Amino acid sequence: MSQENVDLARDALDAVVQGDHDAASRRFHPDALWHNTREFPGPSRCVGPAEIIHFWTALLEPFDARAPRWTIERTAERDGSVALDVHSVAEGNASGIRLDVHWAAVFHMRQGKVGRVDVYGDWARACAAVGLEE
Repeated sequence: MSQENVDLARDALDAVVQGDHDAASRRFHPDALWHNTREFPGPSRCVGPAEIIHFWTALLEPFDARAPRWTIERTAERDGSVALDVHSVAEGNASGIRLDVHWAAVFHMRQGKVGRVDVYGDWARACAAVGLEE
């Protein structure tokens, strides 16, 4: 496993979740694509670091910023693509309702940056997308 690619994927996710435009611009290719599943609210496709950050800002706005947002439970890498198994936990600002979701994404590298992210509903589908068994 290329630890450099895994670290890049982790850091890129952290940058967009934190709304850090500078860090995201250093980690994402200028025309990077973020593809969401139908289950994710918002657009199914975002292009470029600014649009990706805007999506995440809007997605996380209704939740308490003090609560932990996500942890990465597993990683897998193959041929320049990194699968991340993500566990997101948040609490609604107004409702107090707790959100506890597992999801996975595959980060495809291009020219030393993240070129595309494909979000999957679960770890097995993300692994299959990069040609790995769960």
